[in-house]
Amino acid sequence: MKDNFYRVLNHTADVGFEVDARDKDLLFIRSAYALIDLMVDIERIEAKEEREIKISDSFDLESLFISWLGEILFYFETKGFLTSKVKKINFNDGGMEALVLGERYDEKKHPIKAVFKAPTYHNLKVGKENGIWVARVILDV
Repeated sequence: MKDNFYRVLNHTADVGFEVDARDKDLLFIRSAYALIDLMVDIERIEAKEEREIKISDSFDLESLFISWLGEILFYFETKGFLTSKVKKINFNDGGMEALVLGERYDEKKHPIKAVFKAPTYHNLKVGKENGIWVARVILDV
């Protein structure tokens, strides 16, 4: 998976990343992978368990994107679950559903590289630029 699918953004106090993709589905998938890979080495996470993520009532694409990353982070913070693969993703009116695979955090297997509180709206960009889907997000450390 280490094909430079994201770029780390320099920020004074926090950490950010930028992802691009051919479509919205892949943009959201790569963004989840970037978030996890900034926290631990995603290549060390096995796809052992499934989790379903449902998001509704997002008022725009940016809020849906923030909610998506927030849910990926929420599963880690509350359940110790690390996502390694997005098996399916479906968008609907004001929301989305996704099936993610991964495993429980193990401090010996998954050394922490960084801990994040939340994705932020600061300098957030989610949309098309020159025909390519692009996302830029800053993560609160």
